[in-house]
Amino acid sequence: MRNVLSASDPIWIWASSAFEGNLTGKRIYWNANFPTSGRPAEHLPAYGGYPASIFISGGSEESPIDKWAGLVFELNNVECINLEELYAESILGKHSAESFARACVRQEFEALELTRRQFEKHPIAGAKAKRDVWYTWVTEDLPTFEEYENLWKVHDSRSESNFKYFQDYYLQYIQPNLATEQ
Repeated sequence: MRNVLSASDPIWIWASSAFEGNLTGKRIYWNANFPTSGRPAEHLPAYGGYPASIFISGGSEESPIDKWAGLVFELNNVECINLEELYAESILGKHSAESFARACVRQEFEALELTRRQFEKHPIAGAKAKRDVWYTWVTEDLPTFEEYENLWKVHDSRSESNFKYFQDYYLQYIQPNLATEQ
């Protein structure tokens, strides 16, 4: 990633500032583990006193430009997704698995919009569509949220969608802890 952007590039400056805490009011940590999602980057949100952290693929399977695109998207995700609040609301019964997943996907969509606007204003020179697939994807024009939502409503696409991921998260981590009426 080092040779893609210089320390004076607006994206580099913004990312450095975000890690220092200027994005959310709290530092964000770089995690040396590889993403488990198969994407160039992923994040763990701040939760229960633990800071948010970003995972970036360290290998050559992702292009350096895709790693930057993944980093910018995940930093925006840290800002947009308030998983702690959604979790607390869900424990109180305010969300079903579907409404929880939809709220998370909407917040990710907002992060994707922010990322696209940043790269529209400050594109990365030398990006190639065939090599930098993630960067190409995040810089394309986005549909409306409703059109985006319809992509994961298609039966065969649900297995790979973030909607399914967040539904499964709800079922695994929230549903067993739901407040019960006494």
